[in-house]
Amino acid sequence: VCVDGACCDKGKPWARGGYGVWFGPEHPLNCSGTFHGRQTKQVAEIHAAIVAIEIAWSEQTDRLKIHTDSKYLINGVNIWMPVWWRNNWMTSRGEPVVNKDKWEELEEAMDRYRFNGEELSLKYVPGF
Repeated sequence: VCVDGACCDKGKPWARGGYGVWFGPEHPLNCSGTFHGRQTKQVAEIHAAIVAIEIAWSEQTDRLKIHTDSKYLINGVNIWMPVWWRNNWMTSRGEPVVNKDKWEELEEAMDRYRFNGEELSLKYVPGF
């Protein structure tokens, strides 16, 4: 599945983010939408991954590879989250993790998906 997030008017009170989840041409599970909370591209990227995992979980797929152009998402899952978790969701500078609520939501979705041994991975693909 390919996921992406976007946000227009970053930093403005009227900023709006959106996400897309694409399983393939004309696939019935393809979806897009908006989300609640902090409106940034980074949050939109995380939210897209959460939606993809939730769809795969509800469809009872046994493996899921998420393709994303977000190094923020890739690094967050593969490098930062395990460290943040050990550090009680604090950065190496001793500051609270930005977007902690979304990262925790993603962690819960990943844990739920992997509970029965399903395979879940993320792959970086360059953006256009």
